[in-house]
Amino acid sequence: GAFGMKWDHQGRYLAMVCYCDSVKIWTPGTGALTTLTTQAGYTNTCLDWSPDQGMAVLACYDDEHGVQMWNVETGVCLHTISIKMGARPSVKFSPSGHHVACAVDDAGVTVWDTKTGVKDRVEGRGVEWSKDGEKMAVLTHQGRVRVVDM
Repeated sequence: GAFGMKWDHQGRYLAMVCYCDSVKIWTPGTGALTTLTTQAGYTNTCLDWSPDQGMAVLACYDDEHGVQMWNVETGVCLHTISIKMGARPSVKFSPSGHHVACAVDDAGVTVWDTKTGVKDRVEGRGVEWSKDGEKMAVLTHQGRVRVVDM
C-alpha cells in the first residue's frame, strides 16, 4: 500500500511512498510505472521533488538509513544523507534545489547543501522555505518561529 504521494513540479511524474521498500513513480502520459527500490525492509514515510528543471530528483526518507536522493529518469540513487529521524519526518527542497531540509518533531532540522554535501543542524521541528530560498523559517519546540539566512 501507499503511505503518501506527490506530483513533480512539471506534472510529469507522480511519486507514491510505500509501506514496503520502494517508491513507485507513475508517468501518467505513458502509463509507465517505475519502482525505485530503497533500503529493503524499511518504511518510506515522506518525499519531495527538487524544483531543478534539469533533472527529476526525488528525496525520500526511510526510517533506518535517512534521506535518499534519486534521479527518477535513470533510477539511480544519487546520494544518501545518513540521518536518524523520529516521529513525523518531513523532507523539503529549497525553491532553488540547492538545499534539502529534513525535519522531525523530536530530532531537529538537518539542512543539507545538495551541491557541496555539507550538513548543518538547526534546533526545531518544522521548516518552510522563503520563495527565493534565501531564508528558512524554523518552527521551534517552544512554538516560536525563527528565520535562518541560508
